[in-house]
Amino acid sequence: MFYQSKRKLCHLCEGLISGAAQHFKQAIVIEQSECMHDGANKCKLVISFKD
Repeated sequence: MFYQSKRKLCHLCEGLISGAAQHFKQAIVIEQSECMHDGANKCKLVISFKD
């Protein structure tokens, strides 16, 4: 998933995704390989389901 905003709220985005996964009782892993806080022009969140 890609996230881009002037507000740079990618951490909030991660929290919303984690909360939704918990609500639906799904184990997930979120990896952020690119981040606007590190100078990238957008954030890249890789979301995987755990078995």
